Amino acid sequence: MKKVCLFFLTVFLMSCGGDCRSFNSDIKTISVISSNNFDNSHPSGVVLNGVIKFLSITPYPYIESNYNSLFDWQNYWTENYTFPQGIFNFGNETHLIDKRLSELNQNGLILAGDAQMTGCLLFTQNPTLEQTHNLTVTIELQDSRTFEKTIKKNI
Repeated sequence: MKKVCLFFLTVFLMSCGGDCRSFNSDIKTISVISSNNFDNSHPSGVVLNGVIKFLSITPYPYIESNYNSLFDWQNYWTENYTFPQGIFNFGNETHLIDKRLSELNQNGLILAGDAQMTGCLLFTQNPTLEQTHNLTVTIELQDSRTFEKTIKKNI
């Protein structure tokens, strides 16, 4: 199954009045809640972080490794992700963040994103029933600023 990016956080944050290029603060948490039942384990109003991945980039592992740790972008794309051309086209010093929201901690989000793209959220599975969901996405930054927006998506 190809994993298709559902929405980019850059567009989301800018629509909330935020500017991803001038956060000056790392992301602390991201959570997503749906207005409808997703499946038996995720009824309406329950956080969907276990079935949503966050994809972004960070130079942090490279910096922490004293500038030695390189990321192998060419071999990574065997996972069959589908993105618009050029979205993840970075040098090997930039590492990929590819984790479920439920697995992320604030250390995994240090220096996430860049001036062009904060990140992408995608579902790792389909809902039990295809329908329109009102997804409330909340992003809290380390400096306590919070961005929240409800997005209507047919999934």
